[in-house]
Amino acid sequence: MLNPLNFCLFLFSISAKKYTILKKTILMPDKYFLFAHHFMQLAYFHRKKFYIFWSIGFITIVLINLLFLFLTTPFTFSGDFNIKYSSYHNIEVEIKQHRVYGKLNKYITVAQRNNQCYREHCGFPSEGNYMLDELQFITLSGDDYIKKMCVRNSLCYHNLYEDQLESYLIKIYKEQIDQTIYMLWVFICINILFYPAILYAIEHQRKKEEIATILDLQTEHQSEMTF
Repeated sequence: MLNPLNFCLFLFSISAKKYTILKKTILMPDKYFLFAHHFMQLAYFHRKKFYIFWSIGFITIVLINLLFLFLTTPFTFSGDFNIKYSSYHNIEVEIKQHRVYGKLNKYITVAQRNNQCYREHCGFPSEGNYMLDELQFITLSGDDYIKKMCVRNSLCYHNLYEDQLESYLIKIYKEQIDQTIYMLWVFICINILFYPAILYAIEHQRKKEEIATILDLQTEHQSEMTF
C-alpha cells in the first residue's frame, strides 16, 4: 500500500528533466532543486532504512524532551509544585527600602535566603524595626520567598498572598512548558539537519558493498580462468 510519504518521495524521485514544471511551480533555484531532487531520490530508494532512522531520531527526541520536562518541571507529571515552608522564631528585623534586614540565626541572614518585599513594607504599616515571633519562608521550585511575618502580639503581615502564589506557579509552569517546546523544536531541527548526512552515509555504504561484491566476483572469475 502506497502511503502519502511514499507517494511524495516517488514524485520527487522521478527525473527532474521530465518534470521541470515542478521546479518552476515551487520556485526553487536550480542548485537547491537538484539537491532536493537527489535527496528525495535517495530517501525513496532507501525508504526502509530512512523510516528506521527517522523513527529512532523521533523517539530519541521525545524521550529527551520528556526527561528534560521531568527534570525541570516535575510537577507536570506529579501535580506537586514542590512547595515547602520553613519558619524562624524570635528574631529582630529591620524593614527599609523594600527589603528585610536581620539574622535568622547565628549563621544565616534574611538576605541569604531572600529579603525582597513584594508588597509595600512587606505588608507592615511602615518601615522600621520589628521583633518577630515568626518569619515564614515559602520555597517554590527551589526559590525562597518571605511569605509572612508575625509580631509579638500574634498579628501577622503577609508579604505574599495565595492568589500571588497561584499566579506565580502558573507563570513558572508556562515558562517551563514554553522552554520545553523550544527545546523540542531545536532537537527536531538538529534531527532534520542530520537526515541528508544519514542518507548519504547509507548510499556510501551501499556503493562500498556494491564495489566489494564486484571485486569478489572479478576475483572468483579470475580464479576460474586460472584453473
